[in-house]
Amino acid sequence: MPHTKKYIALDLGGSSGRCVVGSFDGEKLCLNIVSRFDNSYVRVMDHLYWDVLRLFAMVKHGLRQAQNTHGTDLVSIGVDTWGVAFALLDGKGSMIGNPLYNRIPQTEAIVEYAFGRMPPEEIFRTTGLQLSRLNSLYLLLEMVTSDSPALKIAQTFLMMPDLINYWLTGRTACEYTIASTSHLLDAQTKQWAYPLIEAMGVPTHIFPEIIKPGQVLEKLHHTIAEETGLQQVPVVATACHDTAAAIASVPAKVDHYAYLSSGTWGLLGTELSQPMLTEKVLQHNFANEGGVSNTIRLLHNSVNLWLVQECRRIWAMEGQDYSWDELVKMSEQVKPFIAFINPHAPEFLLPENMPGKVREVCQQTGQSMPQTKGEIIRVILESLAFKYRYTLEKLVDILEKKPQVLHIVGGGGRNKMLSQFCANAINLPVITGPYEATAVGNIIMQMIAVGDLASLEEGRELVSVSFPTETYSPLVSDVWEEQYRKYLEVIGLPSII
Repeated sequence: MPHTKKYIALDLGGSSGRCVVGSFDGEKLCLNIVSRFDNSYVRVMDHLYWDVLRLFAMVKHGLRQAQNTHGTDLVSIGVDTWGVAFALLDGKGSMIGNPLYNRIPQTEAIVEYAFGRMPPEEIFRTTGLQLSRLNSLYLLLEMVTSDSPALKIAQTFLMMPDLINYWLTGRTACEYTIASTSHLLDAQTKQWAYPLIEAMGVPTHIFPEIIKPGQVLEKLHHTIAEETGLQQVPVVATACHDTAAAIASVPAKVDHYAYLSSGTWGLLGTELSQPMLTEKVLQHNFANEGGVSNTIRLLHNSVNLWLVQECRRIWAMEGQDYSWDELVKMSEQVKPFIAFINPHAPEFLLPENMPGKVREVCQQTGQSMPQTKGEIIRVILESLAFKYRYTLEKLVDILEKKPQVLHIVGGGGRNKMLSQFCANAINLPVITGPYEATAVGNIIMQMIAVGDLASLEEGRELVSVSFPTETYSPLVSDVWEEQYRKYLEVIGLPSII
């Protein structure tokens, strides 16, 4: 019987984190979640921060749990996190204050400052990214324009997973997929875009070396090994951006496919061998982010199940704590197409009361106002499905070819109602799974790094035999076509195709 090998995936999201152990018996990979923990921002007066010291404490707790439950069979550790957020270190390697929360757009003044230093078209041609005020570039520019003391004494810039890797190993480096979310990377050279950085007035000396995904960093620092009881196993710079890890797990069987990484955010796109820096990519606000195995993730990032999560949070505060399944059952019992919203509209980013905001927007646009909780959820889910359709049409317009199938990976794929709505809206087959996509992709890249898998293709084949998928075929397409045209009219979006 082959010896089982085990790998630790530290999968850290913007609202929660978990420590997952993947076990490989030579034929299949299976997952065991050994710890879960919350992760969110902390408000201090007028500022919001990531509480990364607490997060790192939870990371070490997860490693202890992995050691306690899986012992000496552990091979390696990999960290993935959300994009954009970063920390600064001083000359002695100490963190300079808590990292700023990155999910509130910077002011228009900062954007105007950036475009005054370099035209937006040139920024796009350099970085290949969506021109988003959420990106690291604009956080740094806020520090530049406010004459931040932290930026003056900074010696090292690290993205969030790079910071955790540094604390685990003592080595400073930036992994490529996460660095590509910063708006500071050259999409073609895959190195720091120093002309852009200099033009923005950001010090260039703070940016460390960039390393490829699937590269061993160092062994676990002896202090962490002592504290957790682990051996000094290697820490791998896996696909450190959680979306890059999720896409690495896509069990694709055809050449022309699109993917949707579905969770709090929805990232819809495809894989390319080279960045696309065309006018249509800029026009449609797509991004060229770094992928694994020399790929580019051409994608559009939009608010996704955040709307449902916020509704659940508000109702729980009111004493009604519904599960996801309960909310879906409620929405199944109400009539379809009551009203539509644009899920990516600014008013849905950080509202005080999400259910109230959904009802308010429906009323303001002259539509029937959803009354019940089931109606509110159905409005959100149908609107998300049409948002996927609209984004997919942009992708088709860019590539000039239509995908054969859409793969949905991540926890959002568990929502059977939304998955069927998506198939109906896009009139294509939808395949869901794996649902723990980020942890799976993280582990696949670790296995490649330590030589237990030969390639990404071999890793995806392992995913296909290890984790179940579900296929949804489109239904009642004529009705959905009619309602899609109504959606575009209500939201005020121009037709793409």
